Amino acid sequence: MGGDTAHRTLQIERLGDENASGARLWSVGTIEAVLAGRRPPERWIDASAFKAGFEAGSPRGIESIGEFMLIDGTAFAKSTDSSSPDHEWLVAGPRFVTNGALLISRDTQPGWRARCTTEADDLLELGALFPQLLAVADGAPMCFVGPVEFEDYRATFISRAPIDGLPILDHMDAYYTRPPLEATSVPTLVMGCLASHESLRSGVLSDVLQKVLYVNPQDEEYPVAFHVHSMVLDRPLERLDEFSTARARDVHHLLASSRPRFFDLEIYPIESIEPLDA
Repeated sequence: MGGDTAHRTLQIERLGDENASGARLWSVGTIEAVLAGRRPPERWIDASAFKAGFEAGSPRGIESIGEFMLIDGTAFAKSTDSSSPDHEWLVAGPRFVTNGALLISRDTQPGWRARCTTEADDLLELGALFPQLLAVADGAPMCFVGPVEFEDYRATFISRAPIDGLPILDHMDAYYTRPPLEATSVPTLVMGCLASHESLRSGVLSDVLQKVLYVNPQDEEYPVAFHVHSMVLDRPLERLDEFSTARARDVHHLLASSRPRFFDLEIYPIESIEPLDA
């Protein structure tokens, strides 16, 4: 993403007021609560007020909290309820429960748009693209959402709800009971959050960023902190506004070794993250 090459075309578009300081986002619970396996209160949240969201949640109930995304007012999750026939299948609905989620309201406008098309011999892993994506907004912590087509897709998912006090990072085998997914030519929507390690540790927004973002020990080699989820679709999309609920097929935790050949991302530099329950 450092610029166009013979095999990569990148377009960066500034949206809205050039003097705008960034987006006000919303959080429910914390990523620390998710990682600690902390059971949330049974508080149902209306998804219709939100354009996008991700982390951990479910439209079915606390027992099925898993990999979660919210797109265009509908909540989606890969169910973790082992007592249900929907276990490890996609579930969707107009409301959700969560112990940690980051949300973009419908009236929040992106600051930038990044669109890139890459030929097969010039593909980069996400881990190499993230620092360049962060540079679009001069290094400001950001969220992004939009369609991505992957030439090489690498992802994983939890099969157990993080609600019974068992820490995820200390008990990976208990949560990740399936091998990582590997596939080619996968159309998706993604939502993620990025920040420099310095911003996460000691920046102006570090306190609120630490509620929604963490450094996975498996990702310590990368120069930025990131957390990204992907929704597998039945066909590729050119823009986010082409999405409909019928397109959704699955939700995963996306791995940095995935290699995209196309993306069209709305970028939201973060000004603040407010607790929805305040």
